[in-house]
Amino acid sequence: MSEDIKEKILNKALDLFNIYGFESVKMRDISGALNISPGNLT
Repeated sequence: MSEDIKEKILNKALDLFNIYGFESVKMRDISGALNISPGNLT
C-alpha cells in the first residue's frame, strides 16, 4: 500500500473520529467514506 493511500485512510479516520467519536466509528464507516471495500484497509 502506498504512503499516499495510507495517509488518506488515516486522515479520513481522524475526520470521522472527530465527528462521531472513536468508539462509534467502525472499519466499514471509514471504508465507506473512502468508497473502498473494508478488506482494503488491512
